[in-house]
Amino acid sequence: MKTDSFKRLFFLIVVGYLFPLAIVLAQVESQGSNRKATNKILTKVIRKTGWTIPPINQDERITSSQVVIDKEFVKSEFFRPQTPEVMKLENYYLKDDGTLVIEEQSVEPRSMMTFLIDNKMFAIEVRFVIVRIDEKSKAYTGAIVRRTFIDENGDQIFETMDSESLVKIPRWAL
Repeated sequence: MKTDSFKRLFFLIVVGYLFPLAIVLAQVESQGSNRKATNKILTKVIRKTGWTIPPINQDERITSSQVVIDKEFVKSEFFRPQTPEVMKLENYYLKDDGTLVIEEQSVEPRSMMTFLIDNKMFAIEVRFVIVRIDEKSKAYTGAIVRRTFIDENGDQIFETMDSESLVKIPRWAL
């Protein structure tokens, strides 16, 4: 167990050195079966320069409500883009040999939800649909993919991308 922890720490240091724009956190899930080659999905990735997020147009707001996250009341606003634009979304995986794989897929935002406390936005959840574009057409080819982008320090740069639900509020927003 100590050897595995040391290897994981060493890997994170190497990845942070080789990829200074993306520090990959070791929150992973296994994919695959029968001990064949598996990829581990990296569910949380930090990019110091921030992630590209679709623009939020206040005119496209559908609803506003209160939700409870981390035992706090949070204002949640739901948006649906009227003219969504195709963009690239990155997925991060680790192979069994420790190789980092970054796959890009074309997506289109379907909905966005902002999370605020005292009018300070600390997270944006975006639901994307996967699209395939060829010379003549655009086809929607997959299920909805959710990503939550989190501003960890209040600088309005959303440096954390998480593929899981928002469960913790950054300390600065409280």
